[in-house]
Amino acid sequence: MEIKQILFTVFLLLHLFFGIRFQRRILASIFLDRRQKIINSILIWILPFFWYNILRLFINEENPTATKREREAMRKRKKSDGFYESGNGIF
Repeated sequence: MEIKQILFTVFLLLHLFFGIRFQRRILASIFLDRRQKIINSILIWILPFFWYNILRLFINEENPTATKREREAMRKRKKSDGFYESGNGIF
């Protein structure tokens, strides 16, 4: 096999592997409705790596809710004097 055929085969296998992986993640997403899932699925196969990198910024499957322990740790880090809303304070 020539080097071009090997590179093409490797690219094709990577495209299939990541395409299927990204497709499953899109279909499992609860943030997208049916129409958005279809459009994003088409774009994943047309622009495989580029579109997924854009899409993964918008589909964050991690839970952004802070637990009580995290909130308490944030309160302990803040200073107790002055008015603090953003953590920067005015005093």
